[in-house]
Amino acid sequence: MTKKYITLILYGLIVFYGIIRAISSLYYRWFYISIALVFLFISIFSIIIKNFRWNFPLHLGISFIFLDLTFKKTSWNYLIDFFSKIDYRWVIPIVLSVWANLIFRGLKSFLLFPEGKVKISHLIEAVSIGFMVNNILPARAGEVVRAFIIADRSRLSKSYTLTTIFLERVIDGVALTCFFVILILTASFDKSRFAIYSYIAVGFYTIFLIITLLFYFFKPKFERIIIKIIHIFKLPFEERLRIFLDRIYDGLHLFKKPYILILFFILTLINWSINHFVIWLCCRSVNYFHLVGITNVSSYIGSLLLLLLICFAISVPSGPGGAGPYQYIVQLTSVAMNPAISLNSKLISISAGFSIYIWLVQSIPLILIGLIFYLKSGYSIKSFKSVKD
Repeated sequence: MTKKYITLILYGLIVFYGIIRAISSLYYRWFYISIALVFLFISIFSIIIKNFRWNFPLHLGISFIFLDLTFKKTSWNYLIDFFSKIDYRWVIPIVLSVWANLIFRGLKSFLLFPEGKVKISHLIEAVSIGFMVNNILPARAGEVVRAFIIADRSRLSKSYTLTTIFLERVIDGVALTCFFVILILTASFDKSRFAIYSYIAVGFYTIFLIITLLFYFFKPKFERIIIKIIHIFKLPFEERLRIFLDRIYDGLHLFKKPYILILFFILTLINWSINHFVIWLCCRSVNYFHLVGITNVSSYIGSLLLLLLICFAISVPSGPGGAGPYQYIVQLTSVAMNPAISLNSKLISISAGFSIYIWLVQSIPLILIGLIFYLKSGYSIKSFKSVKD
């Protein structure tokens, strides 16, 4: 019930935002009133209808708020003019880099599984379809789909494959935190406004890593504590939890071979370096930093900052591909590097256009390659639900 109450509060905030924007808007008042009414009715339905699926529209509502914040000061003439300035020849290396990084991630994840249990081709297939789903459905649903595909192809349990993805995300976070620390130490612009992000990142991923290590090296004690909590609250799933924890433990086999763990971390750093290269190519294709007057930050540092904050932004529950938070953080980061952007209609429009461009030029290739793998795989949406644990 707590989750439902939180969801209703979030719906209420979306309705409140629509009303405030309707009051302050001169030309789009009825549009915002319509948005507020739609989400008001959805929140009412979620109360009346017991099994109402409220998460999908909620994610869309969150995306709407962030997109509106991004584009509310935009001049559409300047926005359209921005897209005419892009050198689209750069799109080819951008797309190839996106695809190469996707394949590289599949190859890297091979280290997470016991030898002979899963084929590299199946991992590349699963990663490709998973990223496609992330870009067409909200709430990072592709991670679950990816785990289901690997479980089905390898006959491993879903718990096991989900654990490997969890471990991969933890190491991703540690790698991103390393990049963030380097950025904070080397960047020449005012870093105080980004310090809170680095503290949150370091704290969040450090806690996850510590919990994971404690569970692996002190499993019996860790398990006893959890069982005691279950007894206190009289929860009826002790045996199922024991089985689940055993499968999670099996999925953490990477810690048995520290040299494999180190190799995986090195490959993760390379993986994110390619991601950084993609963002840099996007900036270079339109000479973005010159266009918006960012002169105190090099394109290398600026694109690294964009990458890091985009990664944190898309972790916010939202629509497909992180739409909304993605665009907002790109614009917010640009304004942080040059505060004059927020005071100039042309510059704020360029930053809004760039946020759409950089999102599309990465999302569309991921959707296309994922769709190819999906059509070749023979899977359907129903088949993902039918994979046995």
